[in-house]
Amino acid sequence: TARGGSLRLTFRGGVRGRQIRSLYVDDAYNPAETVRKTRELVQDEKVFEIFNSVGTEHVLAVRPYLNQVGVPQLFVGSGHSRLALERDRYPWSMGYLPRFAGEAALYGRYVARTRPKARIAVLHEDSEYGQDMFVGLRRGLGKLSTRITAVQTYDLADPDLNSQIARLKASRADTIMIFALPTQTIQAFLAIHKLGWRPRIFVNSVSIDPFVMEVVQRNTSKRLVEGAISSQFLKDPTDPALARDPGVK
Repeated sequence: TARGGSLRLTFRGGVRGRQIRSLYVDDAYNPAETVRKTRELVQDEKVFEIFNSVGTEHVLAVRPYLNQVGVPQLFVGSGHSRLALERDRYPWSMGYLPRFAGEAALYGRYVARTRPKARIAVLHEDSEYGQDMFVGLRRGLGKLSTRITAVQTYDLADPDLNSQIARLKASRADTIMIFALPTQTIQAFLAIHKLGWRPRIFVNSVSIDPFVMEVVQRNTSKRLVEGAISSQFLKDPTDPALARDPGVK
């Protein structure tokens, strides 16, 4: 995106005789700005669709408006459960990411099956995205949700996560779920490293990009990163392990 402005890209060829012109605008990851920018795109630019916009609160904020005016909201950059469960109410909106709650439920079922005596700490964003992950985790754990010893949330404005991680460690947890965006995931790993804590770490797919984990490893230790568990639904072309994969090629 072009901060404070816009970027226009025109693609040759088009689709079914129509030329494609993409217009990127920056909402500074602020839902209020997302609403304003989206209205400008629809009312002033007369866009055909809003494509792959990012952020749960952001896409939910503009969903009612886009469905009211009949502008497709395609491949939404969020996996919040409401995007799937409310599809009949908002037929012009189509999700892209797997459901957050479904992903977290996978971790819960895995822990219940392989580590039934685990003491689980949870760090999640104080948002609909984070809450959806937490709900899914509890559902996946089932009766073992009582093994959750502590929960801490963070706000995007928090300068670091040292206090939250210290409280989670103090709960004597041996397992931690990091349901956080990339920057906060890095901060969480840094705080865990500084405290000398060695829990089994689960990281949500939002932050499992190899670049993120490389930053973590370079600033903590290989020992801390190795063994961390996550899930991924894309083939990352920068992953050396997939260099010969036919799909990546």
